[in-house]
Amino acid sequence: MSTVKQAQPTIQLLLSQSDFVGALDLITTTQEVLHDDLNGIKSFRHLDVQLCEMERMIYNMIESDFVKFTLSTLTIDDKTFSEIENDTDRIICVLFGLLRRKNVNFLQTYKSESNTMMKAKIKQIIAEQLYDVNFEGDLKLDEQIRSLPPVTAVMLIEKVFEGITKLLTKMGITNKLIKCVITSAANKPVPEELLESFSDHAKSTLNSQKDPEVTSLLPDSDFTRMMAESNDVLVTSCEIAQSQCIKILTLRQQRNNAIHERLDQTNHIKLSRLVESFALICEKLTNRSSHPIRASLVGQSRELVKQFHQERLTNIKLLLETERWVAADVPADFQRMVDNIVKNCSPSEVVARPTKNTSDPPKSSLLFSGKQYIVTSTLLLVIKIVVEYCQCVMDIPVMSKDILTKTVENLKHFNEGTCQLVLKAGAIKNIGLKTITAKHLGIASQSLSVVLQLLPWVRSIFTMQLPKSQHLLLDQINNLETDIQDHMNQIFSKLINIMGDVYRSSLHNWQPKPPTHLQRSP
Repeated sequence: MSTVKQAQPTIQLLLSQSDFVGALDLITTTQEVLHDDLNGIKSFRHLDVQLCEMERMIYNMIESDFVKFTLSTLTIDDKTFSEIENDTDRIICVLFGLLRRKNVNFLQTYKSESNTMMKAKIKQIIAEQLYDVNFEGDLKLDEQIRSLPPVTAVMLIEKVFEGITKLLTKMGITNKLIKCVITSAANKPVPEELLESFSDHAKSTLNSQKDPEVTSLLPDSDFTRMMAESNDVLVTSCEIAQSQCIKILTLRQQRNNAIHERLDQTNHIKLSRLVESFALICEKLTNRSSHPIRASLVGQSRELVKQFHQERLTNIKLLLETERWVAADVPADFQRMVDNIVKNCSPSEVVARPTKNTSDPPKSSLLFSGKQYIVTSTLLLVIKIVVEYCQCVMDIPVMSKDILTKTVENLKHFNEGTCQLVLKAGAIKNIGLKTITAKHLGIASQSLSVVLQLLPWVRSIFTMQLPKSQHLLLDQINNLETDIQDHMNQIFSKLINIMGDVYRSSLHNWQPKPPTHLQRSP
C-alpha cells in the first residue's frame, strides 16, 4: 500500500526525466496491483481513474514531443543541427513511448512534416537570396529567377544546395536514430553502422529502454514495414529536394530558349559541379540513383557543348584556309603540354603553368615521346583544342558521349582538310602555292603523326568518363586512327612517286661521257 501511495510522485519524477517508458511501466504495474491485490479498498477507489488520466496525458506528451522534435530537426539553423545529438536521450524515450502505445504510424507524420518543411525551406532560401536584387517592374518569383544574371543565378542555386544538404544530413542522422530504436524495440541486434553516429551515452540510453520481460515491442511484420518506411522518408525528401531544384534549373533554361548565351562556360561548369556534388550526397544518403537532377542539365550542357565545338571547329577551318604548310616554331608552352601528355597527366595538369616563371625560346621542332617532329601552326592549335575537349569532358561528364563525337569530328576535319589541301593540291588554288613539294608533304605527314601520338591519351581520358555500356563508342577513335594512317600511307606513296619522277628525270637527262683520265694501253 505504501508503494502504491508513492506511485504518483514517482511517475512525476520519471516524467521530469523524460523517462516516458518507465512512467508507463509504473502505471501498468500499479494498476495490476490495484486490481489484483488491493481490489475493494475504498481509499484507492479514485487512484485507478487518476492513473488512467495520467497515462492519457503521457501519451499526449509523447505525441506532442514527437511533433515538436520533428519540426525542430527540420530547420537549417546550425545550432539546431547540434541539438539533435544533445536531445538524443529524449528522442529515444519518445520513440519507445510511441512504440509502447503500439503507435506504428508516427513515421507518416514525420514524412508529411519533412515534405512540407523541405518545400518551405527552399522557398525561404530563394526569398533570402533575391531580397537584395533589384528587378524591373513587379515580377513573379519564377520571372525573377529567369532574369537573374549568370553569376547571381549560380550563387542562388549554390545556396539552395547548401541549405538542402544541411537539412538532408540532419534527416540522415534522425533516420539512423529511428532505425536504431525500431531495431532495438524488435529485440534485434542494432547494426554497428547505425550506432557509429551516436555517443556511448546514447547507446546506453537505447539499451536501458528495453524491457527484459518483454521479448519484443514490434512483431517482425511491423519491424520490416517500419524500416522500409523510415528509408522511404529520406528517399522521398531527396526526391522532393531534387524536384524543386530541377524546377529552378528548368526556369533558367526556359528564358528565350537560349541559356547558353547567358551562362558562359565557366559558370556552367561551376553549376555542373554543384549538381554533381549534390547528386552524390543524395545517392550516399539513400543508395538510389540521382539521374533526374543530372539529366536536368543535359539540355543546357548540350547547347554549351555545341557552341564550344562550333567555335573550335571554325578556328581550325580558318587556320587551315591560310596554312602555307611550312615549319612553325614551337613555343615552350606547347612543348610543356606535350610533355605532360606523355606523362599521362590529367587535362588540368597538362595546361598547368610551372610554378617558376620561365621564358624558354621557341624550338624549331616538337619533341613527342623521344621523337622530333616538324609541325605546322594549325597542328599546334589542334593540340590545344584536343586538350580543351578532354578538360570539357572532365567538367561536364554527363555530355561525354557528345564531346567524344565532336572531338573526333574536329580531328577528322583536320585530317580531311590536310588531305584536300596537300595531297590533292587544294592549297595551290586556295592559298596560292605554286606547287605541292615533297617538303609540304613531309610536314603534313609529320603533323598527322603527332595526332596519332595524341590519340592514346585522348582514349584514356574518355574511357574514364564514359559509362562502360558506352565504351563501344571509343571505336570512333580506332576508325580515326585507321583514316589517318591510310592518309599517311598515301602521302608516303606520293613522296615515292615524286622521288621516282626526280630519279627518272635525272636519268633521262644524263648523258654518259667517257672518263678523261683513261689512257691508251700500249
